[in-house]
Amino acid sequence: MDDTLVQQVCNRLDFNISYFERPSGNIDAIVRECIRPFDLAKPPLLRASLVRLTEDRHLLVVDAHHIIFDGISGYLFLSELIKRYGGETAFPSAAPYRDYVEMEQDYLAGDEYGKHERYWGEKFSSAVPPLDLPADFSRPPVKTFRGDKIFRKLDSDATRKVRSTARSAGVSLHMILFAAYFLLLHKLTGNEDVVVGTTYDGRGAVMFGSSIGMFVNTVPVRCQPEGTKTFRAFLDEVKREVLDAYDRREYPFEDLVKKLSPDRDMSRNPLFDTMFVYETQEGSSISSGGVTFTEFNCSTQTSIFDMTLDIADSGSELNISLEYATDLFRRETAERYLSGFLNILDQIIVDPDRRMHAVEILSEGEKR
Repeated sequence: MDDTLVQQVCNRLDFNISYFERPSGNIDAIVRECIRPFDLAKPPLLRASLVRLTEDRHLLVVDAHHIIFDGISGYLFLSELIKRYGGETAFPSAAPYRDYVEMEQDYLAGDEYGKHERYWGEKFSSAVPPLDLPADFSRPPVKTFRGDKIFRKLDSDATRKVRSTARSAGVSLHMILFAAYFLLLHKLTGNEDVVVGTTYDGRGAVMFGSSIGMFVNTVPVRCQPEGTKTFRAFLDEVKREVLDAYDRREYPFEDLVKKLSPDRDMSRNPLFDTMFVYETQEGSSISSGGVTFTEFNCSTQTSIFDMTLDIADSGSELNISLEYATDLFRRETAERYLSGFLNILDQIIVDPDRRMHAVEILSEGEKR
C-alpha cells in the first residue's frame, strides 16, 4: 500500500482436502498430479490431497507455495499434524511471521545493512566466470526449469568415516561436504573460481524456532578450488568463506543482484547456476495414533538451477539427492556426476592432504 508493507488478514478462509483413489498409480505421477500453480492473490497458498493406494496405505501430498513455506516450515507443519493425529493438543506458541518481517525492515534501515553491502560488493567486484558443466544438450536461450532428481544414500560406515575426517580437520560435516562439491565442480569444468549458492535459515532468534514462513535467504559462496592446493588447505578456505558469508547472511540476495547488475542472460541464473543444500533430518518414519508416517522421496520434474546437490543428515546416514536440468543433462550424466561426488569422498577420507589435481572423479571400476 503506497510502498508500505502491510498485512491483510482474511476473515474467512475455505480449505478442503481433496481425496481420491489410485490403487495402481505411480507415486511420482500422483504427486505431480497434485501439484499445480498458485494464484498469489487467492489464499490459501497451500493445498492437500489424500490418496488411497490400498486399504491400509495412503499418500498425503501437501503442496505449499515457497512464499509461505521453507523446508523447516514443512517439517514443523507435518510434525504437528502427525502429533495432533495421535491426540496431542499442547504445542509451544510460535511468534507470528509479521514479527520477523518487522525485524527484517529494521535491519534494512540500520547500519549493518550498509556494512554487509560493502562486503558483498567487494566479494564480487571482479566478474564471475560462467560455470559450464559438460552437458548433453545445448543450453536453451531461455530457462524452462524442466528437471528431474536422482537419489543416493551414504551408508552408516561411510558417513562415520566422512564425519571423522571432518572432525580431525576441525570442520563440520557440512563444510567438508561443501568443499567436496566445489572440488567436483572444478574437476568437471576446470574452473578455479567458482560460486555456489547455498541457503541459510533466518530463524536466528529463538522466538522463531517453531514459526512457519519463508525464513531462508540465499547466500553465494565464492572459492578458488585450484588443483595445486591440498584438499585440507582448500577445506580451510571453504570454512573461512562460508563463515564470512554466513556472518552477512541477512543481506537480501535480491539486493545483491540489483547492486551488481550483472548482464542478464535468460538462459542462466544471476551469479551462479548450482546450489548446495545441507540440512539435518529427523527420522524419516514417525508412528502416531496407530499409523506410521513415512517420508517419500520424489521428483517434481523441475530444476531451478543447472544442478542442486541436497544432503540430508539423519545422524547415522546421509540421504543425497541431485536435482538437474533435463534441458542440459541426461539422467545417466547426472548419475555419473553424483558418482563422481561420492568417489571424491572416498578419496579424501583416506588422504585429505592429497593435492586436488590428483583426486579422481572416476572409480577404478569406471576407469576400466
